[in-house]
Amino acid sequence: MSFLRRMASTWRGRAILVGTVLVVVLLVSGLVSAVREAQDRDSAPSSEISPVTDLLPSLARRPVMRWTVPEGAGTRAPVGGDVERVLYSSAAEPGDGRLEVLRADTGEHLRTISLDGPAEGLTCLVRGAAAACGSEAGVAFVDLAAGAMTGRVATPGAVSGYPVGEGFLLWSAESAPALYRPDGSVKWRAQGTEFVASPGAAVVYVLDRGDGDGDDGVGRVLAADDGRELVQIAVKKGQPVRFQAYPGGFALERPGQQIRFFDAGGEALPGAVSAEGGQRLAAAPGGGGPAPPIPVILEKRRDGVTVVGVDPTQKRNLWKREVAQTDADAVRISGVGTQVVVDDGAGRCFAFAAASGDGGAIGCESVLGADSERVATVGVAAWQPGAAQPLWTQELADAKAFGGGLYGAAGRLL
Repeated sequence: MSFLRRMASTWRGRAILVGTVLVVVLLVSGLVSAVREAQDRDSAPSSEISPVTDLLPSLARRPVMRWTVPEGAGTRAPVGGDVERVLYSSAAEPGDGRLEVLRADTGEHLRTISLDGPAEGLTCLVRGAAAACGSEAGVAFVDLAAGAMTGRVATPGAVSGYPVGEGFLLWSAESAPALYRPDGSVKWRAQGTEFVASPGAAVVYVLDRGDGDGDDGVGRVLAADDGRELVQIAVKKGQPVRFQAYPGGFALERPGQQIRFFDAGGEALPGAVSAEGGQRLAAAPGGGGPAPPIPVILEKRRDGVTVVGVDPTQKRNLWKREVAQTDADAVRISGVGTQVVVDDGAGRCFAFAAASGDGGAIGCESVLGADSERVATVGVAAWQPGAAQPLWTQELADAKAFGGGLYGAAGRLL
């Protein structure tokens, strides 16, 4: 106290004391503000999460068939649909493919459409009265209301795609993504040597290395609806770039640098994640699998890989879940409904709610669809993620999910 009295007795001492008090006040104020900001961030609601596939009705209990295909209708298999119509393929003779158009809610037969080609391996995308049906013979474009084909294009290899706007974004392993109008004409086509497209996302990534795979190149993120360029990056020779799209935007990572996030319009978001110390952007789903509902990062650790769900608009991790896999390159991420699906590459699969990370192990059979918290796999088996056994199983040949319904050769189950 005597020291403080001596300090306060001089002008210089009083100035030092006042300055010290101000520094302490500012430090405390800054600390309180930081704590409040962290608390506000933790309590803030997550950004809205859009489903990457149509949600199924509740899978909580085993259902009974909603409707069945009439006896004597011949061999049929569901190939596409939406909330109004479901399409089944049938064949009177080899090479004579036909579409049977049924009402999705009742199974009422509406019309038969000849495809002038085989029915084997047919997969259809439906948007309103327009459909794009791909097979080994190419893609047939169909007016479902008029009951007639509107166009046909040849495509090399098996075709993947999804509806975009009034048309269909289609690609194969040998052909770059292109947006087709309902009559089969091309609205825009990507140009490049490598590309990534995922159903449920609003963008496409294209890498153009010029005349050779070993050359420097340019990576471009394009809007799926009109092909306009949103972001362009330089890619050095031998430098891999990781790309991941999701309904709300996309993320890009150059190895050893930052993972940057962008909204669906290409505007850079302020948050970024260091791509050092074992962190990396999860690879985009292969084979035409749906995008995850949110961006997902993998953290490689000595004893396993941590899967991290991220909300880039709030600059925070939503959740973290560990899988036993030690090789992050083997982990594959995709989506179903509002859930993140994880295949660890070693025979173990998981489903985690995008908003909370709730969930756990599921069967590794192909995922058909999901309700708000459960997942259906081929068979059919309904899983509560994390449970040791499925909730129920139902034998259903050629099971597929379209437009919020679950169909098989026998008819509609959900």
